[in-house]
Amino acid sequence: MKKEILCMAGEIIGELIIGGAIAMITNDSIAKHDNKTEQTIIALGSVIVAGLAGKAFSKEYYKICDVLFDTEFSEESIEE
Repeated sequence: MKKEILCMAGEIIGELIIGGAIAMITNDSIAKHDNKTEQTIIALGSVIVAGLAGKAFSKEYYKICDVLFDTEFSEESIEE
């Protein structure tokens, strides 16, 4: 049980790092545009990209946790 909690905490931290990086890139991109429509499109696109990147990261991260810490996350992710 302790291994699973540590893996979940690591996944959350990893997603926060990915989300922070995407937010910094988006902020720089939005600052260059004065048009509100362009800013909105960039912001919505970055939310979608961040979600997809986070989901891909979590699937691969849990596969690594299964190998390194002998957990059973991969069976749960297959059912989803």
